[in-house]
Amino acid sequence: MNKVRLANNQVRHVKGFSLVECVFAIIVVGTMFAAAMNTLGASKRIQFRITENNNAAWLAESLLSEIMEQAYIEPTETITTFGEEALEVGAANRSRYDDVDDYHKLSNSPPVASDGNTLEGIDSSWKRTVTVTWIDPDSVPDTVASDKGLKKILVQVYKKDVLVESLHGYRQQRSDLGR
Repeated sequence: MNKVRLANNQVRHVKGFSLVECVFAIIVVGTMFAAAMNTLGASKRIQFRITENNNAAWLAESLLSEIMEQAYIEPTETITTFGEEALEVGAANRSRYDDVDDYHKLSNSPPVASDGNTLEGIDSSWKRTVTVTWIDPDSVPDTVASDKGLKKILVQVYKKDVLVESLHGYRQQRSDLGR
């Protein structure tokens, strides 16, 4: 309640808000609204980052799983070529890949399934790369120039050329004995 002094020096009580009170209320409400919008924006950014990280983990895990299912060495040839063999070079997809090192130096953007089809929800800003190296089983993770019965598979996932996920696995020659 505000007091208003009239011309004849009488004081009259007026109900309502003064201009100062209105301005103060607007400032308080505006500050609260700005804080709420900042919180909402931060929440959306975090949610977006979580989705991106989940996509990257899925892309890395699915490709590493595909590679780990392959034989350690070329099952049909006695040639010990490291990397793609003649029938696999330049193929439109990975359906002919039959051993771990066929994936060496694989790089695709956008990432595709083994049959060459695009992955739903994954655009061309994503890229997957694979590096396969021989490892000395007695001094993991030291790389060696010849096969000693252990290979390291490194799958890296990039979003707009920024590394988002890096995943590796090891494949032993002994695990192919039953194949």
